[in-house]
Amino acid sequence: MVFKTLIKFQFFLLFIYFTCCSSVFAQANSLDSLVSLEISLRNDSSKVIVLNQIADFYMGKNYIKSINYSKKALRLSRIIGYSKGSLNSLTTLANAYDYIGNYSEAQKLNFKILSIYEKDNNIEGINTIYNNIGIIHYYLGNYSHAIEFTKKSLKYYQNINDSIGIAMCYNNIANSYSDEEFYEKSLTYYFKALTFYEVLNDLSGVSLIKGNVGEVYIEKKKTKHMSI
Repeated sequence: MVFKTLIKFQFFLLFIYFTCCSSVFAQANSLDSLVSLEISLRNDSSKVIVLNQIADFYMGKNYIKSINYSKKALRLSRIIGYSKGSLNSLTTLANAYDYIGNYSEAQKLNFKILSIYEKDNNIEGINTIYNNIGIIHYYLGNYSHAIEFTKKSLKYYQNINDSIGIAMCYNNIANSYSDEEFYEKSLTYYFKALTFYEVLNDLSGVSLIKGNVGEVYIEKKKTKHMSI
């Protein structure tokens, strides 16, 4: 039996930020001023940056508008050959499609982002996107692929001793095993995650894992009763 709850996932969402020294960007701190600024700018990298800022502004507020502005930024980035702008646009698009439940489109974009990181040999970016790919595979019900990509990400966080990343990956792997009804494997990874969160004194993480562990025990009990 597959089950999902809102507390099951933690996300490492990779956003790319650009620092601009121009005072005109510093003044554009509201949506209206950003939109006005975008209209006034020439079709160059500055306009791409503003378009991406508008797209980021709409994240969590209006995903369709975020998608539209990201696409506009992506088109211009490709025309002028602004690779950093393209990457930022793709990242926002992938996150927006994820949030609205268009997982197949989000996954296509994740693999495009992965190819860029691989070309640039951006190790941190590669392993962050591995985790995101794993999460989308989970949503699509591709649990073996979800585990495969999350374990790739886990190896990276273990190599750099990133306890938060390790705990996150353990939790996400456990989620896939639990939905496959491999409950013992799931509990093994949940308890590994719990150990890290307790050492970190991360109360929200501890609460997350305990909730997930509780669900596994409930499902195990249901399965046992059904087999009697």
